[in-house]
Amino acid sequence: MKDKLLIPVPPLFVRKDGRIRVHVFLCVMGMLFYRYMAKKVEYVGLSIKELQHQLEGIRMAFVKNNETSKISLVVEEMDPIQAKLFSRLELNEFLN
Repeated sequence: MKDKLLIPVPPLFVRKDGRIRVHVFLCVMGMLFYRYMAKKVEYVGLSIKELQHQLEGIRMAFVKNNETSKISLVVEEMDPIQAKLFSRLELNEFLN
């Protein structure tokens, strides 16, 4: 892997060397993030595409209590697969 580009990633609308490096870095980080998530939820048995589809289905909303004017983040109803993903990825930590 020394000084060889193994994955051709043509950057769109980027011409300068520094920006091309940043673009490739972000693409590789995105792939690593997807692989990490797939490994973490491996027991659910989803492909990357199915994982993406299920994660897109998890919806959150801001709810305002009219009496106290307090705003809280609430997760909408999920199907069983989405609930498994939600708990396995520990997404409830981001609700507080």
